[in-house]
Amino acid sequence: MLPVVVAKDPDLVLLDLQIGSMGGIATCLAIRQEEGALRLEKRAVGLLLDRHADVFLAGEARADGWMIKPIDSLRLRRMSKQLLSGDSYFEGVPESDNEAGTADGVESPPADADADPDPDADAEAEAAVVEA
Repeated sequence: MLPVVVAKDPDLVLLDLQIGSMGGIATCLAIRQEEGALRLEKRAVGLLLDRHADVFLAGEARADGWMIKPIDSLRLRRMSKQLLSGDSYFEGVPESDNEAGTADGVESPPADADADPDPDADAEAEAAVVEA
């Protein structure tokens, strides 16, 4: 994937976690390393995450934004516009990391959402994103 970024020089790179032989997280890290070494110009990178647990990895990879699947065209367009304007776009950010409770117009789950006493709770229900 990195050779494509070098050859095409896009303003925005959207990466799915499941791509080719190098996943989206590894590709994002490689892009950031190349930018840090001044071999690539800084560009916006967005990740399409499979589940809420992937938010930590996306942050570690220094992605400019991410959304949790399933995605739709309106949310994807919203994220792309935000990233291309130089802003960040995060869905699934815990409220403790986000003082206002929203991230670029997307509501975060309540702070006690992870305190569910039922250990058998459906993981997808915990990762649900409330659309604005």
